[in-house]
Amino acid sequence: MKPIEQVEEKAGTIPSVTVKLEDIPCSEMEKRALEVALAGGHPLAILYNEGAMAPQLIRAGVRLAQEIAVPFHGIAYPWCPCGNYGSPKFECRCSPKIIGAHLSKLGKRIGDFTIWIGASFPLARYMDIKGEPEAVILKRIQAARAASEPSDILDSSSRDLIDCYLKQVSGSLDILRVKSIAKTIARLDGRNRIEVNHLAEAIQYQPQVLHGFIEWVKPRAVEVKSV
Repeated sequence: MKPIEQVEEKAGTIPSVTVKLEDIPCSEMEKRALEVALAGGHPLAILYNEGAMAPQLIRAGVRLAQEIAVPFHGIAYPWCPCGNYGSPKFECRCSPKIIGAHLSKLGKRIGDFTIWIGASFPLARYMDIKGEPEAVILKRIQAARAASEPSDILDSSSRDLIDCYLKQVSGSLDILRVKSIAKTIARLDGRNRIEVNHLAEAIQYQPQVLHGFIEWVKPRAVEVKSV
């Protein structure tokens, strides 16, 4: 069984491809996560299926970081060795034991990455649609990095959102990490304070939101520590 490609890059390495961001067929959420990562210096982890554009996004992130002289660290990590676990298009050939061992390797590094997203095989509607021009995204990133630090005092709606989500994840949400990402999003939006929509987007980038990831990783991490 040939393993799917795993890519980990940091700014300073030489990207092997130079595809512009608007020419990479993937969802706008995946590109937005890269934008937030570059704007705030947040390490980015993308769990992906065979056929998804995660490796291309990570390599584009390295190139863009070098163009505007900002730090970047990103990894494109397949959901399983064959790359098809959870795929809407292909059948996974990996056993639960193999998937668990594979994801646990990344789970041990859960503190190394601030933004987590999943990427699937691109839908047909993404294949021929040009995305937002790369130059526009770069200008927004540079403006956000130059902006003053937004206030992180949360209003009642934001506090209610945090409380609601904490109940869903049994209190395991890293609030400081969420607020750090939310402040970056606020700067990208030209705001001087965190608003509830910034917080909601930041929560979407937490590993607890990735379907099944924490469930695969947590019990095995405990098992490893008990040996």
